[in-house]
Amino acid sequence: MDLLASKLKFKTRGETDDQTNALLQQINIVEAENLAVDLSSLSMDRASQRSSRSIAIRKKLETEAPYLATLVTVSAISARDIQSKIKTDETIVEYYYNSDDLYAFVLTRGDLKAVRLQGAHLGEDVEALRRFMVDPNSTHVRGISEKLHARLFKPLEPYVKTPGIIIVAHGVLHYLPFGALQNEGQYLID
Repeated sequence: MDLLASKLKFKTRGETDDQTNALLQQINIVEAENLAVDLSSLSMDRASQRSSRSIAIRKKLETEAPYLATLVTVSAISARDIQSKIKTDETIVEYYYNSDDLYAFVLTRGDLKAVRLQGAHLGEDVEALRRFMVDPNSTHVRGISEKLHARLFKPLEPYVKTPGIIIVAHGVLHYLPFGALQNEGQYLID
């Protein structure tokens, strides 16, 4: 979605291309301005104005090019709405990763927990596991697999009490085969 949203020109069917592309350009400009400015340093009124401008442009895009809007924007869903759809025997673990900051959100039908995890060098560890997994002569798979389990899943175990686990990866974690993580010889998928 990020790649689509950053595309500046789209060909659309039945929609005015120039208007649609102008709206996409406005969205990119507003988001770039918001990234360049520390929003916490702005007054509440100024921060609210910036947010309102972004929302207004997105709503206009939804009106003028509804199909395209679904490709380049994400509608937020409340935790309660998600919880109402989770089965009683399931837990959602969603990771958010940014540089050295790593967070896991553990959502069950009745609870939501946020846990801060160690994010430093995560990409290197994921890459090492993948590299060792494809080498049939490697003896390092278990060690790195247990290290990643201890780092990414062990701190969450007190909150995960269901047999079904839905993992939502982020960033480099998209490349991690979570089912291959081991703890004392037992795979997470088991």
